[in-house]
Amino acid sequence: MVRKSNEYQRLRGNAAVKLRRQRLAAEPLCRDCVGKGVVRASSVPDHIVPLALGGVEDGLVVSPNIRCLCRECHADRTAEQFGHRQRRHVAVDGWSDAPQGAIRSSGPPQRETSAPAKHHKP
Repeated sequence: MVRKSNEYQRLRGNAAVKLRRQRLAAEPLCRDCVGKGVVRASSVPDHIVPLALGGVEDGLVVSPNIRCLCRECHADRTAEQFGHRQRRHVAVDGWSDAPQGAIRSSGPPQRETSAPAKHHKP
């Protein structure tokens, strides 16, 4: 992909790898999970304001525009910021995990039909 001169700048190569490792060492737990009371290792330094939306890569280990997240929280944040569809989590019983406060029916989903079924004569 060819980048235009006015597009955002992202660190690349060995410098980016080194900075990523330093950021993960500085913030080893996922910030979003800790906020929910869950202990999960961070694996992705995330730009709070994405570079594509005007955020800045300042090259600092502890940056005001970086939060370290686990892969799942990073995917959720990215979907939220860029308007992607949210992933549906499916429980072991095959049902979608409903948001808190949602009511799940006790049976399988019923098909909706727009017209009554036609019966064929033998």
